[in-house]
Amino acid sequence: MNPKHYRVVALGKPTEEQRGQWYFQRYVAEFPHGGEMVLFDRSWYNRAMVEPVFGFCTDEEYRNFMRGVVGFEKDLVRQGTILVKLYFSVTKEEQKRRFDRRRDDLLRQWKLSEIDVQAQEHWDDFTEMKYAMLKRTSTTHAPWTIVRSEKKHLAHLNAIRVILNSVDYEGRNPDLDFVPDPEVVVPAAQEIVLMEAERIRSGRFTESGRATCPRPRRSPGCSSPALTDPGSWPRSPRSCSSAGRTSSRPTSTPATRPAAGSSCG
Repeated sequence: MNPKHYRVVALGKPTEEQRGQWYFQRYVAEFPHGGEMVLFDRSWYNRAMVEPVFGFCTDEEYRNFMRGVVGFEKDLVRQGTILVKLYFSVTKEEQKRRFDRRRDDLLRQWKLSEIDVQAQEHWDDFTEMKYAMLKRTSTTHAPWTIVRSEKKHLAHLNAIRVILNSVDYEGRNPDLDFVPDPEVVVPAAQEIVLMEAERIRSGRFTESGRATCPRPRRSPGCSSPALTDPGSWPRSPRSCSSAGRTSSRPTSTPATRPAAGSSCG
């Protein structure tokens, strides 16, 4: 990818000034220009999972976010932004293995945060918040796509496929396989059904299920939306959905818009 046309945004803890602003304001300030893609490493969905679990926001702030985010994203998509929302899911056992390796490997210790250390203790809490988030915020205009990430290489490859399928562009090679692996990429609607079936069988969301854990990067958060503004991109005759749908075509997390910006995970 040409670095002139994409950026990775990883916002840190909000300042006191930012805490007094509209919650989405600091994210909107990073949205892409026409023809640009922005990948959010940790997105506004921190407020749907990490913040309420660890007490970084109030119950009212959480409820306001869950009420407002659907309309916020619908407006982005309506005005031309391609929004792709990817949720990288991993089993509890695999998450523990990765955290243990980071703790013991001097070259990886910098990746391990205090939030990560506590992630396993709050596994059930995160699972409940994940379910609530998917049920409320996976919509036809901005659906979630779940990426099984036990095998990182396959997860990365299929995430790229999802993003490429969400945007039309020139030079697309018809001989390449752009279809995501259904064993790796799962629409949110299917994930919700799997989680509900687990709860019926055991009375709660099971700890070892594949559908229970957010991706283990920096924090046990979950979503990394990506926004793209295809405003000045050359188009090819191939039609393209501006935001994946929960159907046989993979849903997406990053967002692309013709002069607005995009967020991806």
